[in-house]
Amino acid sequence: MLAMLAFVLAFTFSIASHQHDLRKQSVLEEANSIGTAYLRADLLDKQYAIKVKHLLREYVDIRLKAASGSTLDTAMAGSVEIHDHLWALVSAAAKDRPIQTPH
Repeated sequence: MLAMLAFVLAFTFSIASHQHDLRKQSVLEEANSIGTAYLRADLLDKQYAIKVKHLLREYVDIRLKAASGSTLDTAMAGSVEIHDHLWALVSAAAKDRPIQTPH
């Protein structure tokens, strides 16, 4: 019976450890993506770059509040709103300066 308890505890610990590692990896990937987007904002015209960087800083603030106990629904709504604003800004920047392809 004691061996079975040890097996179940080891199995449970293994699952919890794996979930923690997955969460950690996910947070690192998101942080890297945000950092990359922030740096690439400099490729946009200055008027768009300033707005994009501001929105990315707001996004980080929302994500930090969500991680520290803020309501998840509020954080998700704020994240979606910022994603929409970012998409609109980048779309407008692309329309203002289309890529010229050689023929």
